[in-house]
Amino acid sequence: MNFQPYSDQWAFLASVIPMNVQNIEPTILRATGSIHPLDVNFINEEDLGTPWEGKKSSGNRLNISIAEPLKITLANQIYFEKAQLPQVLINRLIRLAAFPNPEFYKAQAMRMSVWNKPRVIGCAENYPQHIALPQGCLDSVLSFLRDNNIAAELIDKRFVGTECNAVFMGNLRAEQEEAVSALLRYDTGVLCAPTALVRQLPQRQ
Repeated sequence: MNFQPYSDQWAFLASVIPMNVQNIEPTILRATGSIHPLDVNFINEEDLGTPWEGKKSSGNRLNISIAEPLKITLANQIYFEKAQLPQVLINRLIRLAAFPNPEFYKAQAMRMSVWNKPRVIGCAENYPQHIALPQGCLDSVLSFLRDNNIAAELIDKRFVGTECNAVFMGNLRAEQEEAVSALLRYDTGVLCAPTALVRQLPQRQ
């Protein structure tokens, strides 16, 4: 680059080939050493359907060691004891529960106001003695700990409900059976379906 103006700027602009959308993310990662510039995961249209499935980052390695297994308490959230965590690990766990806000970038691209629209949405919570992440981050957390050779001790404190003696007197329709079988494959998640899917249930004859 010599900073000399082009004699025909319009001709130069016409010769510029726009970058393909699929090439933008790899180009940014190459420029930042395979780390997102905001240090959070990229998000695309496919990810919007399953935001709890965070994408594995290639920059997961940390130069730390923890002698004892990291205690992870599963309850309404995933809890970590601060006393066990170095600050660098706290920061990385918090970032596992953060993602770029699509509404911010949509408004920015349309030259609209981004006031009150955070660039990054963080779902971690900071308690006096614990850091808490959403339950859907568990797979990403365990994968991250494995990458860093950190042993984990899971303590399940989730409320399983109270047993009751009841008999199901309905017949599931085909789409209801499909939804139930899909839900049973996971411990956590959200079922997104039309209202009538669960409102109307044929009675067993």
